Amino acid sequence: TQYPQYTEMYNGKKYIVAELRKAALYPQKSGALTIEPLVQDVIYQVKVKTKSPLADDPFFGNDPFFKNLMDDSFFGSEYQNVKKTLRSNPVTVNVKPLPSANRPLDFSGAVGQFSMNARVDRSEVTANDGITLKVSISGTGNLNLIEKPTINFPPDFEVYEPKIIDNFNNKGATSGSRTFEYLIIPRASGNFTIDPIQFAYFNLSKRDYTVLSSERFRVKVNKGNGSSAEATEK
Repeated sequence: TQYPQYTEMYNGKKYIVAELRKAALYPQKSGALTIEPLVQDVIYQVKVKTKSPLADDPFFGNDPFFKNLMDDSFFGSEYQNVKKTLRSNPVTVNVKPLPSANRPLDFSGAVGQFSMNARVDRSEVTANDGITLKVSISGTGNLNLIEKPTINFPPDFEVYEPKIIDNFNNKGATSGSRTFEYLIIPRASGNFTIDPIQFAYFNLSKRDYTVLSSERFRVKVNKGNGSSAEATEK
């Protein structure tokens, strides 16, 4: 009962099928790649007739009448556990290489169909106050392999490593979203600009590369207590 089960017809017979494992696989290189067979030890039950207590008797065991009686289902049946090793067939997958033509410089291996949403929680702050920038990649594909985007922050911004928030719809991470959440602290006052954030991926439906781009973010940083410097337009 720990595995999903359903019935299936095979060679004219009905079988109960149990899914032992289901996973999304992402090849990391091109060529003919072979998935080795899955080996599984199972224990199943076989019905056997119950042996008569008279079967080993030299008199009754050799008598045809009693022999037929002992072979009859009169004594009922029992089950025996039998151990068997099952081995699946190997599977070979032919993986095509990603095209080198028109490959963007910031392409990091994302393959599928995606959209991007980037936003800041505030466009005007006081120096040394925090700003949160969230970059979300949503869609279908190898979401769990998507890396943080390259973002050009102003030099007066202190930026921490992003927090990664995954919202996958299944264990294989083939659909859902991955969000990168940045904490930014402006250390100087002035008007600053964060250049448009870009995300490049190989579009499976178009069989070509697609580059998504966000808006340009403008942040006004007011001079506050303890701000060490004042900057101009950046």
